[in-house]
Amino acid sequence: MEVYLVPFGQDLSGENRSLLVDYVEDSHDIELRWHDKRILEVRYSAAAISDFRNYKYLNSKQGNEYVVEVRLSPLSDNTSLPDVYY
Repeated sequence: MEVYLVPFGQDLSGENRSLLVDYVEDSHDIELRWHDKRILEVRYSAAAISDFRNYKYLNSKQGNEYVVEVRLSPLSDNTSLPDVYY
């Protein structure tokens, strides 16, 4: 399963989606928490995340560009890579 970030109210299949998580085995392995409208925390127990950037530029339906800060938070001090990577 992959996880994408899209602007509010826009279609997930659109060009404006941004890949956050490359691979997660189960939806129970990941939590997405909005701390406010510009800060998204990605909490995970087992996920593969490549090419991480702590911010994403998105375009609203009105054409305004805005920035969302993305924070990664592993749920464990142990490894957080899915088993398929070992």
